[in-house]
Amino acid sequence: MPDFTALSDAWYGVDTFPGDPTGTGIALAGTTESSEPGKATIFIANAGRTIFNAFLLDDAADDANVANDVDADGKADAVEYWENQIVYLLSQAGIRTVRVAPVSARYSGSGPSNR
Repeated sequence: MPDFTALSDAWYGVDTFPGDPTGTGIALAGTTESSEPGKATIFIANAGRTIFNAFLLDDAADDANVANDVDADGKADAVEYWENQIVYLLSQAGIRTVRVAPVSARYSGSGPSNR
């Protein structure tokens, strides 16, 4: 993952919306190396059932818009980030899931497929 204390604003001008948790929310990470009021950008709330990201994950790419893969495992760091959050949420007590059959699709148009 990129260093969240030094996010680039190459595309949007604003990359984070830091703040403080409310209610029973907990700040997990932010834009400073140590805890600082008003600087949190990742929050967990609702008894562990909600994760709020107050930043743009587009920053997990370099200035040429190439996805970062810091651990060189062939999977973009942004994808790993989302997968980790989904796994965490699904592991929380009381989370109910529904199993569905996978859907397959085939692109047959003449333009780019955006796969």
